[in-house]
Order: sequence, then C-alpha cells, then structure tokens
Amino acid sequence: LRLRGHDGAIMQMLQTPDGSRLVSMADGPVALLWELADASTKPIELSGHDRLLNAFAISPDGQLLLTGGSDQVARLWNLNSDDVASSLLELTGHEGKIEAVAWHPSMPVAVTASSDMSLGVWQIGRAKDEAPNGTFDRQIIPIQETLTALACSHDGVWLAARTMGPDLVDPQYDVLLFSWQDLIQVDGSPPPIRLNAPDAKRLAFLHHENEALLVTGDRGGTISIYSVAEAMVRERPSVSSQADVESL
Repeated sequence: LRLRGHDGAIMQMLQTPDGSRLVSMADGPVALLWELADASTKPIELSGHDRLLNAFAISPDGQLLLTGGSDQVARLWNLNSDDVASSLLELTGHEGKIEAVAWHPSMPVAVTASSDMSLGVWQIGRAKDEAPNGTFDRQIIPIQETLTALACSHDGVWLAARTMGPDLVDPQYDVLLFSWQDLIQVDGSPPPIRLNAPDAKRLAFLHHENEALLVTGDRGGTISIYSVAEAMVRERPSVSSQADVESL
C-alpha cells in the first residue's frame, strides 16, 4: 500500500483516534488527509498556510486538527465537517513562525509555541451563525525564550516545552514545565519549573501509576526520565524555587 500525494520529504504523520484517517505533512505548506479504508481515494488537501508547515496535532476527541506554520498563523480544521478543506479557523496573534503545537488532553484548549518567544493559549469555542468555523479566546504569553517542542502530560496538569535561548550563535537549551492551570487562568507570564536538561531534543510524557513521567531524548542518544512529585502539582512554583524533580 502506497499513498502518493506529497512532493517533498514527509515530515510528520498522525492517525486520527478512531483509526480511520491519516494526516501527513511534508516539506511544504499543505497537509493531506487520507482515508485509510480506501487507498484509491484522493487525499483532501488542507491548503491555508502560505509558508512551510512546521507542526500539527489532532485534538484528543479527534474532531479538530491544529496546524502551525512559518507564516505566523495557526489554523484549525474540523475533521468532522462535510467539507474539511473549507472548515478553516485562523488563530492569529504571534509575530514569529510557529514551531510547535499541542492540545490539552481533556479540554478544548490548544497551545502554540512561536519563535517570537511566546506561548499562545487558545480556548476553542463552538461554531456560531456568525462564526461557522468556530470561535476562540486568545492569550499570548511572553516566555523570553524560543520554544521549539511541546508535550502535555496525560493527566492535563503539566505542559513541557523545550527552549532555545536568545543567543542564536551559542543557544542554550533546556526544558521548562508549565502548570496548565496557570497557563489558562493566570494573567501574565506564569513562572515555569526549569529542569536543567540542556541536551534534550525530544519530549514525551509516560503513564506511571498515578504519576506523570517526563521523558527526554538527547542528541547523544541518552533517554532521561524525570518524575514530578505530587506536591509540585498542588503547589504553584516560583521562579526562585528549586523544582522537586528527580532524574530517575
């Protein structure tokens, strides 16, 4: 079985939660939506970005696709629409290219990371007569560092972000942990927990009993696993506090 439609190198692929469709992104501005049950069906072209696509994510309920590009705009697509390609909702507010996107696991809240050193938090609303493709409330949060990757804990408590310091000649990498509650409810810039993981390149969360484990993969081939104590879930961290994070 071969699915052909992209012209450039494939950069990312995601399957919808019901397993029926595949979304793919190549080295270009267009994502493709494939029906896996019928490989002969022409894919749906999701054309809205006018520059390179950098990231996409499917909402946990499988209804929405979030894409982010170098055109400084994030876009939402309704995968349940009869005309997915026309179900476009633009999320504007960043002043740099969007490097990464993610969804909260249980709420209709999306987050975008931009090279303008900010996080965008988008609370997605239902479609209305005057807004047939949906609505959103936006908060752009300055971070002071470029964020290049995002991961959300399965319990919806933490958002992890890989940072790249402002010095582009000799950037300093690290991983920050943000409380989702602070991102959604607090005005201004919520203080993150800094993991001191300068070699991290990829991020993911694992299930482990009742605790979220953050996994980082570094450039040298090492995988590190970090455990966040339950006390840190209940306590709002401060910039000066030492994070109760242990490398296992």
